[in-house]
Amino acid sequence: MAHYAQTVNVIGAIKTTRTAAEMETTGLVLQLYRAHYGHIPLQLEQDFAPCDVAAALTQDGRTLTVGVVNPTDTEKELRLNLTGLTAAGTATRWHITGPSPTAHNTPGQPRMVDIQRAADVSVAAGLRVPPLSVALFAVPLR
Repeated sequence: MAHYAQTVNVIGAIKTTRTAAEMETTGLVLQLYRAHYGHIPLQLEQDFAPCDVAAALTQDGRTLTVGVVNPTDTEKELRLNLTGLTAAGTATRWHITGPSPTAHNTPGQPRMVDIQRAADVSVAAGLRVPPLSVALFAVPLR
């Protein structure tokens, strides 16, 4: 079980002023995982270093979700070994990144960092993970 203790301001997921509020980068990751990450954790046998990778199936077992943190300043391509699972078509990728390593959101100003969605992502060609990002892939299964 995990909890986020300081939700607002200081090191919080939400930053506020007297007249505005904005989801910070940490909050965007929590929002993304809450909306799309699976419920049944899977053990990964592959080493994806330097990326941090976790996977889970959705409750109905029809979708594999793969969360990836790419801490490097280069795009990474991950090839999944889907032993016992068969992808059914293309995946969807959501990712969070910004124009610089220190990019953040400020209440009352345009977002510098946001969740971006890409559909029709090829699984066979490898999952492409943008630099300095958190990415979440939803891979439909047969």
